[in-house]
Amino acid sequence: MQQGDLKDIVVDDISVEVGRAAAEMMLVGSSIKVAPVVQWDGQPIGDGKPGPIAKKLLDLWNEDRIRAADQLIPLTYADQ
Repeated sequence: MQQGDLKDIVVDDISVEVGRAAAEMMLVGSSIKVAPVVQWDGQPIGDGKPGPIAKKLLDLWNEDRIRAADQLIPLTYADQ
C-alpha cells in the first residue's frame, strides 16, 4: 500500500454484486480490530488473499498497540 491508496471510507449497505466485485473487503470493529474477508459464499474476494489496505490497517493497529502500554484512555470531566 502506498501513501494515498486509501482515499475514502464509506459505511453503507452494499449489494451482493458490489460485494462480490470488490478488490478487497474487511470487517472492522472494536473486538475484531481488522479482519480481512478473503471469500464470500465460496467465491474469492479480490485474489483470495488479505489485501494491502487491510494489511496496512492491521500493521498500524499493532504498531500503535506496541507503543501504548495501556489501551485505556483517561477522561477528565470539567466542572460545570
